[in-house]
Order: sequence, then structure tokens, then C-alpha cells
Amino acid sequence: KKDTGDVRETPALTVCHMLMQDGAMVHVYDPKVQKEDALNEFKYHNMVVDESRLKFDFSARQAVDGAHAIVVLTEWDEFKTYPYHEFYATMMKPAFVFDGRNLLNHAELQRIGFEVHAIGKGRNADGRMNMLPAPSRMSTPIGSPRAQQLVDGRHPVLGIKMDKICCIGAGYVGGPTCAIIASKCPHIKVTIVDLNEARINAWNSDNLPIYEPGLYEIVKKCRGKNLFFSTDVKGAIQEADIIFASVNTP
Repeated sequence: KKDTGDVRETPALTVCHMLMQDGAMVHVYDPKVQKEDALNEFKYHNMVVDESRLKFDFSARQAVDGAHAIVVLTEWDEFKTYPYHEFYATMMKPAFVFDGRNLLNHAELQRIGFEVHAIGKGRNADGRMNMLPAPSRMSTPIGSPRAQQLVDGRHPVLGIKMDKICCIGAGYVGGPTCAIIASKCPHIKVTIVDLNEARINAWNSDNLPIYEPGLYEIVKKCRGKNLFFSTDVKGAIQEADIIFASVNTP
């Protein structure tokens, strides 16, 4: 978690555990997290860890030396400033970057030689990431059909309304992710549902079940306006235009 050594409920540990289960040697660098704290969290969640496959390094440079891939799981600001061209030179080839936080400059990483994978970004036929041009304020003339679609809440390509989101799962993934969507898209109604009534009650209180820097302020700003937490899973699904499945419960 950014700016803290708190590892409680962090999905980064789940990713590391899955990589080790697949046979990977995982070298971890985090500016604040200690290995003992991570091991305690693994134990708390009944995750068996082969400590010979998990090494905590003292620097990012040490962690990437000889690695096949860099996996970014926390949005520390310093991660954006690293000399990735130097990292690339010390890594096995082909060298990969998996940016789980969409934090890095993907175009620059591809120019260096990395194969880049990131959340929500597709790839072209040549295997390179599809880089969309930065949006321009002048790209949609006032009064144009596309501008009217945006005003009406309609999808600019499909031409249909998509202004209600249902997120299934009020855990560490669904809760913060869809709270951010509600904050960034005030015209969209976001309903986060879960069968766990205690968890939903916590989201509707001042004692949120999950801590992320700034999350409480975002939830407080949007809750009851365009952000809602409910146990009515069926009702929210029926109302939704878009559904996020954020939990793998069968």
C-alpha cells in the first residue's frame, strides 16, 4: 500500500503467492514493508509460503537484477522515477513489465524494449500496447452528435446509455475501485453489492472495512449521491448497464 508499511488485506501478497505457486522466484522491494510483516499476513490468510522462493531486497535495482519481469503492485511515486533503461540491461530477455497500477510511462518502456502489460489496455496485432492519444478539449465540437451523446450519458460509439454500474464484491478490489469510478464519473450511479451484511454496513459507516490513503474522503463525498452499498445483489444486477465481478465466489 502506498506510503505505508501496512500489508493487511493487500492483494499484492495474493499475487506473490500465486506466482510462487507457479514456481516463480519472487524478489520483493517495497520502501517500507518488512518481510516479517508479509509472512505474518500470509499466515493469517492460511497461505503456505516456501521462504526459499521469497526474497526481500534492499533496493529495486537489486530486485530486478537477472529477473524475467517487473510486477508493479503498489503506486509508490518513486517507482515512476527509476532508470528503467538501466534495469532492462540487467534483466533476462525478453523482459516484461506488468503494471498493475497503470503507474508507469508505457510508451517509454516499450521504446526501451520491454513487453508491457497493463490493466485495461489492449494490444495491437504486432503485440505492442495500444496507446490512445491524449484526449483534446477541442476534439468534440459543441453541438456535434458525439457531444450530445456525452451530455445524454450515451456511449459515444455504441450510442446507448451506460450510466449504471453494479460491482459484485465489496472487498479490497471492488470497494476502492468503484469508489474511484464514482468520484471520477459523477454522472454514473455506482452500486457496490455484497452478501456480507456486516461488510456493507461498514461501508455505509464512518469505519470503512478497508484502509487506503484518501479512500474515506472519496467515499464520504460520493456516498448517497452516486455511490451506494447494498446487499440487494439481484436488484442491482437487474438495474445495471455494466457489471463488475470483483469476487470469485461461485
